[in-house]
Amino acid sequence: MTTRLGRRAKRWWDILHLGSGVGWFGVALCQLVLNIIGRTTADAGLRVATHKIGHTLDIWLLIPLVLLALVSGVVLAWRSNWGVFRHWWIVVKLVATIVLMVFSAIWLGGWIGAAAELALAQGPPYFEVRNKLLGGSIFNNVSILLMVVISVFKPWGRIRQVAPDWKAARTGR
Repeated sequence: MTTRLGRRAKRWWDILHLGSGVGWFGVALCQLVLNIIGRTTADAGLRVATHKIGHTLDIWLLIPLVLLALVSGVVLAWRSNWGVFRHWWIVVKLVATIVLMVFSAIWLGGWIGAAAELALAQGPPYFEVRNKLLGGSIFNNVSILLMVVISVFKPWGRIRQVAPDWKAARTGR
């Protein structure tokens, strides 16, 4: 049995978790706005700048904030009565966070870099990458909002625990 967090420590972990989640959502919204501007502007310089700024936000803010949200969420679940693998809503949020982290780092990061390089050319390759980037940004924001809803409503209940044989033998079940 793991030791639970004390009241003061739990509050600090809550602040880290909520702060990193809010920051993650804020950066994702900024990237969405930048992608919309990059898609709609006729100014080639502004188009390149929006993609370069989006790439900078991805590397310096988004990835560290997602990592902090992941670590703080695992610590809070592990060191509390909730447990990491006792409730479906926690497992779903954990998997969603990992999927979004990989998606953001690999695909969105690659698309942002490609869009910055192709933005001046304005050809079909740029239009394709630009559409993927906008769709990816929308997916990120919707996913983060769904994780907030899951955190509030805590759906799906507990994961069924299978009792080990020794426990069943000891209790007579």
